[in-house]
Amino acid sequence: MIKDGYARLVEYNIRFGDPECQVLMLRMKNDLIKLVLDCLKGSLSKTKLEWEDDNSATVVVAAKGYPGDYKKNTKIIGYENFESSDLFQVFHAGTKHDGNNLLANGGRVLSVTAKNKNLRDALNMIYAYIGQLDWADGYYRRDIGKKAIK
Repeated sequence: MIKDGYARLVEYNIRFGDPECQVLMLRMKNDLIKLVLDCLKGSLSKTKLEWEDDNSATVVVAAKGYPGDYKKNTKIIGYENFESSDLFQVFHAGTKHDGNNLLANGGRVLSVTAKNKNLRDALNMIYAYIGQLDWADGYYRRDIGKKAIK
């Protein structure tokens, strides 16, 4: 929700497979495994959660037709052009491997996530990656983050 030019948080429900979580993962300084273990031991209150100051964004590349009917087992070419790093990650949601081929097998297929000092650069990194994908059966929104860029 945006009010008076500022983002307002109304509710935030996330699971690890959701883009809402994936966009945060690159900004978290803490070791996720240690946080989970602290939760299990009941000692999370003693742990300080730390975040990078960078901006981050995620753009979902989905199968055409999603959330309705869409083709399955369509080949995605070009995904191997980028390596994951502290600044960039592609989360696979609806994919599967068939030999050396990456196939789309779900509605939300890839979540392309990046962080950078400013949001515009993070988004530019994401859209540059998506532009290298050769997947005629995929689509993505081009307006992600635009309202937050001044």
